[in-house]
Formats: sequence, structure tokens, C-alpha cells
Amino acid sequence: MKSFRWGLIATLAAVSTIATAAHATTAYDTSLASPGVYFGSGNSGQNFGWTVNTVDGVELGLTTIHDYVGGLHPTSTNVYNVPTGDAGPSHTNRAYWNFDFSVNLQGAGLTIGDVTPTLTVKNLGNGTQVSGNPLIGFPDTQGYGLNGVDSPYTSSDYSFQNSENLVFGQFASLLFDENADDTYLITLALSGQNGLIGSVSETVVAGAGATPLPASLPLFATGVAALGFLRRRRKSASIPAVA
Repeated sequence: MKSFRWGLIATLAAVSTIATAAHATTAYDTSLASPGVYFGSGNSGQNFGWTVNTVDGVELGLTTIHDYVGGLHPTSTNVYNVPTGDAGPSHTNRAYWNFDFSVNLQGAGLTIGDVTPTLTVKNLGNGTQVSGNPLIGFPDTQGYGLNGVDSPYTSSDYSFQNSENLVFGQFASLLFDENADDTYLITLALSGQNGLIGSVSETVVAGAGATPLPASLPLFATGVAALGFLRRRRKSASIPAVA
């Protein structure tokens, strides 16, 4: 499986490409196909509030949970609203919320060794972004196959899942602040031998959410600066030379 190094991505074009789903409809607030949620003490062990895209038998899922408490439910436009602050007395160094990802390949007759996942998290407030292969970035990801749960996953498993918090080091370049009002776009995409299979996205709004800089404002500022430069050049050209 091709390794993908986690890091800061500067272009929005990559997000647009990843976010394009292949001929499928995303379902919100739905359950996962069997085996459902099967990982970790950080989850309540139930099917809750997943945003799911199923493409040719491949199921891609994202959800947001209250860390070590339970699931949250999205709006009809796959937005999860969460409070700011930490997870509670036992986890003061973590945000209130985790995001979870799930891939189930059983319906397509594929295994983890046949695909390459890409997970992208974009901070819409400051424009920073991280993108990479979650199987490489999170080696504790659990798999599920004919022998049940494998932790970590094996390439012969047909499902894998994990739960992540943005305070983890893989997300350092997002400049995450658990106490800040902010908005995050999370996208999980899956590719196979013939290219993109499909993707699923969710938006997490923390507190009041971010107020991104309008796209037209930097262009306006550039235009004003250019006009000022031209005006200075004209004033310089009008001054007669001193003999």
C-alpha cells in the first residue's frame, strides 16, 4: 500500500477533487452495515449518527462523538454541532469531540490491501489542512475480517475504523484550539486500482463556528495595492527633471 506522509497542504483544489463522490448518494444520521461499531473504549459501542456513502458495495462513514460519552447526530446537511472546551475531568487535554471514520469493503469483495484511503481535515477558519493515509497516520486503527477484530488491522481485513481527536500530533499544523469557535471540513476518500471509488464528508462546527475570510477580500486588497502603486508611478513621472 502506498505510503502518504501527513503534512500541510496549500491548495484547495486537492480538497475539491477528494470531496467528489462517485455516483452515489450520501445518507445522514444512519447506521453502519454489519459489523457496525466495533472499536475502542472511546465510543459507546453503538451505531450512532453516521454520515454514510455507499458506492458499489463499499461503505464509507464519518461521525462525530462526545469523547467517552456517546454519539452526536448530524443535521440534514451533514453538519455536527459541538461545544468548545475539553472532554471532561478525565480528559482535560482533549477536545469535547472526536471524529470517527469507517470503511467497509465486504460488499465489494475487497480487502484493505486492495485500496488506499485518504483522510483530509481542513480548518475553514485559518485555511490550514492536513491530508494523508489514516492507516499510516494511525497505526492503532482496528480492522475486522474473517477472524473478527484485529488491532491493529491486517491487509486481509475487509473493514477498518478508528476515532481521532484534533489534539493528536498528526493534526498539529491545523493550529487546533479546543476552546476556539471554529469549523472543520473532514473528508474520507477511497481509491482502488481504477482510481477514486468514492468519498464522504462531514462538517464540524465548534461553538459559534469560524468566520472565514471572504474569498474576494484578498483580491480586493491586491487591487487597491496595485492602484496605489500605479498612482505613485504617475506622480513620479510628472515631476520635471532638475537640470
